[in-house]
Amino acid sequence: RMVDKTGEEPKWGQLASLKEIIEEMRVASKRFKTDNKTPLSQGMWALITHFGGNRFYERDANKKIVDTKASTKVLRYVYTTERGWIDMHHFFRVANWARQFGDTVAQKGGSLGETWQQITGSASANSYEDAASNQAGIEFWSKYGEKIASGEISAYDAVEKFLKDLGATDPEKATNFSMIPHMIKDAPSVTSSDANGLKGDDLRKKFEAWWNALTEDEQRRIKEAHEQIENSR
Repeated sequence: RMVDKTGEEPKWGQLASLKEIIEEMRVASKRFKTDNKTPLSQGMWALITHFGGNRFYERDANKKIVDTKASTKVLRYVYTTERGWIDMHHFFRVANWARQFGDTVAQKGGSLGETWQQITGSASANSYEDAASNQAGIEFWSKYGEKIASGEISAYDAVEKFLKDLGATDPEKATNFSMIPHMIKDAPSVTSSDANGLKGDDLRKKFEAWWNALTEDEQRRIKEAHEQIENSR
């Protein structure tokens, strides 16, 4: 339950603005037929499941980037000035743990998941957005959980308010935006266990170290993939 089996981290084609994250929540609601009368546990499950979708690519015979059969077009990563990238799958999953078991167990669960991935050699161990996403989920539920449960505020409005407070902004404003890869196998080894997130100059410098080590041809292929994916939206 605690492992990102495919090594998820922010990648091109799944980066979102706050407005797009809220729209994805509505898509999840339609997909799983949930509404304000649905039990909270079911509603949370729907969000966790929907935002767990991953987008995968391959190149066709003409070397054009196309989605694989297993690909899911879910926008799940939002950049915030206060916490860096937030993975909404981690966010809702750990928020749900906080709902079920309380903050302490949720924090330990998130940490245990990363530790287990380190032990097993998972590429997703301490991925640079994980700790921040987990902590954000706990804080979100602490601030809005009871209000959501009582019907005082909708989950949409609560998420919007919470992420706005974290400085949610357009993906283009992320300091590593142009260097984010589109395929898991191309992902740099950028890790962080800081619940405050990797952001600003620290995030840019980490990615520049990886980016500058690539060949010109590797950089060109990634840039071309960016353009193809953007043009297909």
